[in-house]
Amino acid sequence: LSTAWATNSRVLLLCGQIPTTSYGRGNGALHEIPDQSGILRSLTKWHARARSTEEIPRLVHEAMRQLRSGLPRPVALEIAPDLLSAAREALLVSTPAAPAHAPLDPAAIAVIATALRDARRPLIWAGGGARGARATEAILRLSRLVDAPVAMSINGLGAIPGDDERAVPPLAGRALAEEADVVLVLGSRFMKLEQQVPVAAGARVILVDADPEAFREPRRPWLSFLADVGVAAAGIADLLAQEDPVERREAPRRAASARADADARLHALEPQRRLLDAIRRALPEDGIMVGEYTQISYAAPLFFRFPTPESNITPGYQGTLGYGYATALGASVGAPGRPVVSVNGDGGFGWNLSELATARHHGIPTIAIVFDDGEYGNVARDQKAMFAGRTAGTALTNPDFVALADAFGVSASRAETPDELESAIRAAIDAGGPALIHVPVGPFASPWPFLL
Repeated sequence: LSTAWATNSRVLLLCGQIPTTSYGRGNGALHEIPDQSGILRSLTKWHARARSTEEIPRLVHEAMRQLRSGLPRPVALEIAPDLLSAAREALLVSTPAAPAHAPLDPAAIAVIATALRDARRPLIWAGGGARGARATEAILRLSRLVDAPVAMSINGLGAIPGDDERAVPPLAGRALAEEADVVLVLGSRFMKLEQQVPVAAGARVILVDADPEAFREPRRPWLSFLADVGVAAAGIADLLAQEDPVERREAPRRAASARADADARLHALEPQRRLLDAIRRALPEDGIMVGEYTQISYAAPLFFRFPTPESNITPGYQGTLGYGYATALGASVGAPGRPVVSVNGDGGFGWNLSELATARHHGIPTIAIVFDDGEYGNVARDQKAMFAGRTAGTALTNPDFVALADAFGVSASRAETPDELESAIRAAIDAGGPALIHVPVGPFASPWPFLL
């Protein structure tokens, strides 16, 4: 749930409880948790606990309405076992749980449209909220109307296709933000560590978000606009389309220049780049990459081109080590027919490697790539830098991953070069079943100076 909160994911948790006769007594009922409801309230935007069987249909309907409306966040409904097993007459709610969006403010839309139209160096900054809103077409249309590059935050990658001529990844995007005169921020916290992303002196920063928390200090907006990002972007574009088009065509050049400048700084990360390029070449345009919290995934925002919003799954700012493979299985089930690659380190994969049995049992065609450096590599590198070369608790004793997969009945191979990795992914996609690819690697240079 904390990861769903961090990634603005619409997750519904239908959760058990202890029997209603044991609520609040603290008698050690099976699976009893002190203040379970309070814990769930702190991790969801809406929570309820059914108190009778009759009210379950109404609560399920409300849970779905909350899930589809407003800020994308998890919701939870607790139902005790005695309520689930009871037989009662219940009235089903027949009206659809339609999503609700706050109405747009025409005056604010007009102010934003004017600022973008009059800007000399406009920039659109798309965050995780823009990606989650599936606002691709509205953002692309708006970028063409005002001749603005589209910078994507780490969580926003995939908001527009990564190969679009106006698309800019995070490192290059931060450079453009420092020279833009108007920055339209769509669904992003717009933060660099504990501060607002740096912008040029006098630049007008316009924040559009469904979450009012995104407007607070240390951000310094010229204008804040509380709205659904996709609806707002479409509304701004509709208004601008009624006016004479902007004649300049500088955005593709500005984007290309920023990308080239950023790439020139990344030569130390060539091993990660080559491996990520191999994955990109092998993965079809409709493929999905689930990035575990691991070295290759850390570098992905610098190099990997995500073609669609749903092609990029990460744990967001929560940094949930171990979430990746199980989440990738869910992505395969939820998007049948689309290849899903689970990018793991050896440490993170260990948290859920038993799910190879699940993949085999249900024939889930997820491709697990396990990059194996024999340690928690990122932690080890940081410890060595901070403690005069010493490490503690970072070394791993790993299984033979190929033999392990074989034991589960999962197809497995080993790739020692980027070309071998590309070939192994293609073969796994063609085979169509669960697969594991073991990739032995050495230490990697840190990507963090380019990400934070």
